[in-house]
Amino acid sequence: MEISKEQIKQIEEFVKSKVNSLDWTHTKAVRNLGLKIAKQEKADKEIIEVTCLLHNVGRHKGREKYKERGADMARKYLEKNNFDQRLIEEVIYCLNADFQIEPKDFKTIEAKIFKDADSIDKISMFGILFFGINNELLVNGDYDKAIEKLMEKTKKKLDRLATKTGKEMGKEKYLEFKKYLAKL
Repeated sequence: MEISKEQIKQIEEFVKSKVNSLDWTHTKAVRNLGLKIAKQEKADKEIIEVTCLLHNVGRHKGREKYKERGADMARKYLEKNNFDQRLIEEVIYCLNADFQIEPKDFKTIEAKIFKDADSIDKISMFGILFFGINNELLVNGDYDKAIEKLMEKTKKKLDRLATKTGKEMGKEKYLEFKKYLAKL
């Protein structure tokens, strides 16, 4: 199974047509992190790249059940465009595992890597900004409450990382965030 650069570009265009610019920026970061982790963990880079690109495609119709909707959209897109059936099943497994089971129970390294990449980006400075913009901090202007909520969410994501590389990268992002907050 080999995916061409043209096929990747087509997936990118499909995703860009479905998500807003914040989600697209997050998607590109998740892909880059996923590919770095995949290299270290010796995983299938094609499965990682396609999964990371398609992971938020269902958000264009709102946040409710967007992961389920996105997995369905991803399957339809990949089948319609004649991607290898094994690739389709692996990508869909990763996307479904993200909302159906705990990372510790994922059956493939690719699912673990995808989840780690998504979580690490959410721990990054951009991810925290992304969370704040998307959720308007849900704290009615209370700075201390916002920081407390962000730290809880960030620590939870850090604790759920599944790969050795992901844990190292996540810890680095978490410490960077804590150092930034200490300066405020």
